[in-house]
Amino acid sequence: RPIPVAAIQFAGGEPTIYPQFPEIVKAAKEMGFPQVQVATNGIRLATEDGFFDKVAEAGLNTIYLQFDGLREENYIKARGRPLLDVKLKVIERVRERKGKNLPTPAICFVPTMVNSFNDDQAGEILNYAIKNRDVVKGVNFQPVSLTGRIPEEDRRKLRYTLSDLAYDLEEQTGYLTRDDWYPVPFVAPISELVSVLTDTAKPSFTSHPACGLASYLFLENGKDPVPITRFVDVEGLMEDLWLLAQDTKEKKIKFTSKLKALQLLKRHFKPEEAPEGMGLAKMLKILNRMFTKGDKAGAAEFSWSTMYVGGMHFQDNYNYDIERVKRCVIHYATPDGKVIPFCAYNTGPNFREEIEKKFAVPIEEWRGRHA
Repeated sequence: RPIPVAAIQFAGGEPTIYPQFPEIVKAAKEMGFPQVQVATNGIRLATEDGFFDKVAEAGLNTIYLQFDGLREENYIKARGRPLLDVKLKVIERVRERKGKNLPTPAICFVPTMVNSFNDDQAGEILNYAIKNRDVVKGVNFQPVSLTGRIPEEDRRKLRYTLSDLAYDLEEQTGYLTRDDWYPVPFVAPISELVSVLTDTAKPSFTSHPACGLASYLFLENGKDPVPITRFVDVEGLMEDLWLLAQDTKEKKIKFTSKLKALQLLKRHFKPEEAPEGMGLAKMLKILNRMFTKGDKAGAAEFSWSTMYVGGMHFQDNYNYDIERVKRCVIHYATPDGKVIPFCAYNTGPNFREEIEKKFAVPIEEWRGRHA
């Protein structure tokens, strides 16, 4: 039986220009999606009075904010206009609303990374996110997906990979090394064990390992960020959690497995390397809530003092891989009820053109409907 998805993201084009966008966000929350996101350039959120408050009150959880760096020339070259002030205004609006103790979406920076263009700014972007960690909860770097006809020489010049990202951040930050990254499916044992312990099937991030990678940074004021890999033997922990999940599947009484899961963390935790304030007791408390209830509360507490850092390399026609498409975990939902893998929708067979042609409405007809 299919497992219901926990998140929905509105993308585009620019989804916020849809006239009833706040109503769509509200409808998504009413349908039961615990995480509602929008991938946006931020223009309408920053410039239209009242719009940000409307979508926040409708239940928007995450602003997946296009953020190509802190240099205005990046936006002029890549987006055709100055946009840095827009990005900073979105941050300001979120901070303002949060300061009033109102329901407020978090921000995730989404930089498009292009070799010879902004590859020297990866560390600067991450550091800025950390500086604004009261409202920015993650950075998801996206190496450029090259579209259209392009000479091989230019393609090689612009191509940027997840390996490039890992090396660049190591060189530019000094605190996040290439060894601190793991592919997305590496954490599948966590969802597997939570599913078994709570008797509720959870989505498992079993994408192809070439699709994305991630790390978590723990943050302390006045000190360098500390990757979770420094004070937790994550490889040993994931292996043991997977074995525990398989062993627990056949058991009717699962309480002892919950205790074992917490003992496993204790075994793989290195307190002498942990940041101040993140002792074993706090980590056990957070994971106990995740393993016992399987709800968002434990994950939210985990994210409170951390910064998610990820990389997601969407495919293009020059590196298209069917094996990656087969294991896709991000799908487009179409008006006729189909779900299509992200990269298949936008590149390769390019279902986007087919779907848009099928459901497009001539502008005059649309105006007539909405007169």
